[in-house]
Amino acid sequence: MLLSSTEYWNLPRVPEVGPHVETYALRFTDLKQNIAMAYRQSVVLKTGESGVAALAISLYDLKNPENNLVMRDQVPLSEARIEKDIFYFAVGGGEFYQNGSHGLLVNTSPELEWQLRWEPSRYSFRYLPLPALYKGSLFPTKLVSANPDIQLTGWLNWQGRHYDFNQVTAHQYHLWGQTYPQTWTWGQVSQFDGKVVASFEGAAAEFPGNASWTRTPKIFRIVVGGHEYRLNRPWHWNSNRSASHVNRWHFEGRQGRRRFVGDVFVEPDSIVGTSLLNADGTPRYRYRSETARLRLQVYERRGRPWQLVQELNSLPAMAYEFGRSEPLAHIPLRVAEPSG
Repeated sequence: MLLSSTEYWNLPRVPEVGPHVETYALRFTDLKQNIAMAYRQSVVLKTGESGVAALAISLYDLKNPENNLVMRDQVPLSEARIEKDIFYFAVGGGEFYQNGSHGLLVNTSPELEWQLRWEPSRYSFRYLPLPALYKGSLFPTKLVSANPDIQLTGWLNWQGRHYDFNQVTAHQYHLWGQTYPQTWTWGQVSQFDGKVVASFEGAAAEFPGNASWTRTPKIFRIVVGGHEYRLNRPWHWNSNRSASHVNRWHFEGRQGRRRFVGDVFVEPDSIVGTSLLNADGTPRYRYRSETARLRLQVYERRGRPWQLVQELNSLPAMAYEFGRSEPLAHIPLRVAEPSG
């Protein structure tokens, strides 16, 4: 079967035996209807065990954050349907495939139902620049934006309300490997003030036990006015800069005569904390907002000093995720049972 390159990077990588973790995710923020959604379907396969499959949906009420909701369903891996030759993954009441997702969760309160579709991207963004790096254990976590900057249509029923979506900017990515990082920071946004076409996504992670040059990679993709900058080469992994906290992220990167400086700002009441299970049985804690803001400054070298040539400000529609091995005491975890 002939697959597009984007669907190839979405193919399931679930092995016969663990350890293995794998996640498919979709996210969008619709500012017109004051709703955001982060949807995941995942697999956790521990060494010597049969594994579990789960879905998790986080819904954000942008006007009333107290209504933010996290719901989760989990089944034995044997009860999930995962195709090997195409991207199709069904678990519980949800289904995920190359050009859409739909689902119905009836054993929840409130009941949730959705039908979402998109035209797949013409290209994917590999955080690791070479296909060979997605094999083996040099990087225990592999990440690909299989469908970046897509336009989503469809509908969602939540809390007795019906939402129709028409060409809402969305993002779909695929993660797999032997383990989740010890700590990580990730962000993505494609909605900016004004008419400029721009997009940003990036990640900084810390892995245990690897060689120093791959232990803390920092990788960014930036699109400004139709020009794409991929700061994901090996020399970028450590030359890029990143400093993050649960509600703040500062990063810097350079490509040629261009230098990029970014600052992410997160409103504390927009953060939703959840937990996830690693393949070795240890937990990870994820703190996420779908309404962060990004200020991105573009510098150009003209002579000796760097000169600011452009400043971009995103709408409050950025996904920002801060992950770690220990929970934060001041942010409660909003995880529906079963956990894991």
